[in-house]
Amino acid sequence: MSNALMKNRYQKKPEAEAVTEEVRKERLCLMCHSDFMSGWSGERICPRCRSKAAWREGHGLSGSGTS
Repeated sequence: MSNALMKNRYQKKPEAEAVTEEVRKERLCLMCHSDFMSGWSGERICPRCRSKAAWREGHGLSGSGTS
């Protein structure tokens, strides 16, 4: 599966998943390690990091720190 396809598949909220108080909670961003209010159980990257070019281009979680 292509990297772009996987990214699109996992960054979108599933339509069938209802937003409830059990799902919406504070989580730790996997990129910057800051706390943020997650809108659904699969949201693990904060809005600030998702808006960066590195995230849009598929960089950031490789662990190397460089591209």
